[in-house]
Amino acid sequence: RDQTTSLTLAGLLGSVLGRVGSHPSMKVVLLGATGATGKRLAKQLLAKKHRVTAIVRNTKTEALAPVASDANFTQVQGTVLDFSVEEIAKHVSQCEAICVCLGHNLSFGGIFGKPRLLVTDSLKKIVRCVGKSDPKKKIKLVLMSSNGCQAHGTGLEEKYSRADRFLLGLFYFLLPPHKDNVLAAKWLRSDAFKQAHPNVEWVQVRPGDLIENESEAYEMM
Repeated sequence: RDQTTSLTLAGLLGSVLGRVGSHPSMKVVLLGATGATGKRLAKQLLAKKHRVTAIVRNTKTEALAPVASDANFTQVQGTVLDFSVEEIAKHVSQCEAICVCLGHNLSFGGIFGKPRLLVTDSLKKIVRCVGKSDPKKKIKLVLMSSNGCQAHGTGLEEKYSRADRFLLGLFYFLLPPHKDNVLAAKWLRSDAFKQAHPNVEWVQVRPGDLIENESEAYEMM
């Protein structure tokens, strides 16, 4: 599998958002802002003068210290799964884009403990809150996923070897975080999503293995 640095992925996510965004300066709601990629994405979005609202469990973390004093950065303590629909709607009502960089902690509890569908359930809940005040409002959604999530039914399916297909199937049943990522992407591609949320324009970014290193060059196709 190709390797991608967290910094490179953050740049790619920011570039995708910049490409699909119709506003020079957007209000962006960011989930997973304290993670390796999310904290870098927050920094890069702010450098491009976007206004960022990060929903985080801990507002005192050192991960966001470099951007905490930025006038365009707002932290909201809590999680999407814990907030009521009304609370989430208040934060997304004025936003033009949502970036989801959520992931499971790489510990036994993070991998096998609850919530097992952190990404899927958070994604569904925040999207359902979009348009509460304006059902016709268009919004951009960028989901950080992985290249282990195959693009079934899109016409863009990769050709995996039989061994890779076996391993991916095994991961789906044995590793809850992988199943979570697969189900999140599958929901976005579903007919039910298209019918219920026609004003949400989304893209799924699927990097390879993430490593901590300097940024690498990438090309937007």
